[in-house]
Amino acid sequence: MAVIGDISAPAATLGVMDFSGGSDEIPMIKRTCAGDDELTPSVTKIDADWVQSRGWSGWTISNGTTRQAMLCTEDHAFSAGLSNVPGSTPEDALNVILAAVD
Repeated sequence: MAVIGDISAPAATLGVMDFSGGSDEIPMIKRTCAGDDELTPSVTKIDADWVQSRGWSGWTISNGTTRQAMLCTEDHAFSAGLSNVPGSTPEDALNVILAAVD
């Protein structure tokens, strides 16, 4: 895989996976969504009422200069990352997801 451009430049990513398909990856993604300690060590699980009351799950994490979040509903898995964004927090990555979901 070739890298084009400045890899130290600020970047934001957003991804989504639809659980209605028949992908073999869905069980693993659902384990990741739940913050399975084996798959996602050192994440901070999202335990807010607005997540729990809907039966959703998710987590946030900081890793070097990257902030990440994952939020899973009953139908979709959303992931977001902020790289090299000064002053960003994992909650900012979660807010990227929320803006897309809303």
